[in-house]
Amino acid sequence: MLPPPDADLVAREPDLPGLAAVLDADAFAEILRAHVPGVRIQGARPTYLHYKPGTFCLVDYAVQADGHTVDAYGIAHRLDAAIKLRNAEEKGQVAGPFRVGRFVVEDLSLIVSFFPNDRRLRTLPALVDEKRRRRLFQKIFLEHPDMWEASVETIRYRPERRYSARLVVGGRPRAVLKVYGAEDYGIAARGAKALRSAPPLRVPRRIAKSNGRHVLAFDWLEGRLLEEALSDVRLEAAAFERVGRALAALHAQDGS
Repeated sequence: MLPPPDADLVAREPDLPGLAAVLDADAFAEILRAHVPGVRIQGARPTYLHYKPGTFCLVDYAVQADGHTVDAYGIAHRLDAAIKLRNAEEKGQVAGPFRVGRFVVEDLSLIVSFFPNDRRLRTLPALVDEKRRRRLFQKIFLEHPDMWEASVETIRYRPERRYSARLVVGGRPRAVLKVYGAEDYGIAARGAKALRSAPPLRVPRRIAKSNGRHVLAFDWLEGRLLEEALSDVRLEAAAFERVGRALAALHAQDGS
């Protein structure tokens, strides 16, 4: 059941018939059960939301199924989004974890996609297929043949926006790979070219890119995440000062 604020939002968005389905984890799980037969869906937990009033609402879910966690996202579109729904059905897709890549619920104007299917991040399927991944890495890591056999570990995924992964070689992280949508890629590429290290600020060196694939790769920087350090009672005030100086150095640069 939706909490009152979400229920009020749904009532104000009659042109998004699938809004309640993507905002309600139980309702989303029921839709998966109806469209993915033979799979035991235990539940779903929302991990990301992107909402544009009157236009769409995208919610990414970590889905518990058959003892595993898989990624699936739903987009509630407007009632008049017939072309988008048709394109979602016709565009190429790869088999997801349940042999289903994507499906459409027409009466709700709802599109559900299973990772690695993503309408805007077209490179993702190549990352999960070993042969395709090696061919991709051979192309983008021309000067780093040691990266051709790297394995991929997801760090963060924002459907239709960006995907970040750790590239591991010999059991050690060697690089960060980022895949972007077309619009975000241009901004990220310009920033990667413009920003420089200025102690205590450390900016990872870009080691590879693909304009066609909308991919950037950077050196892996060893260190400690601030969000993890904040829970350490032994953290000294000097650490916050270094963070402040690093942020000041970052904002002093023109990353455009």
